[in-house]
Amino acid sequence: MYPGLQPLLVDNVSTFDIIRTHYGIVFAKAYKTLGAVRAGMENAELLKCVPGDPLFSITKVIYDPNDIPVHYSHYYVLSDRCVYGLMVSGDQTDMELHRQDDSPPGAE
Repeated sequence: MYPGLQPLLVDNVSTFDIIRTHYGIVFAKAYKTLGAVRAGMENAELLKCVPGDPLFSITKVIYDPNDIPVHYSHYYVLSDRCVYGLMVSGDQTDMELHRQDDSPPGAE
């Protein structure tokens, strides 16, 4: 989807800015899931924490205006080093809670 991306990925340059400016992709919406997990050995080593420490497991899919996924990421964050806030606007369905097995809005 993004030929020639690797050489463009350098320190202090936003990947999102590259995708928007170099490839002309428009981000229309994102679907993000946030779960709680415990650090395994690999995550503990990478995040410099203790195995078993609580982590947020975060998955994000960004869609363009045609509901085509244009970005996917999955990462872990130490739960004691961040605070997440959520703001929801829109119609009633945007205000509802969804179980883990629910599909993201607009996904087929």
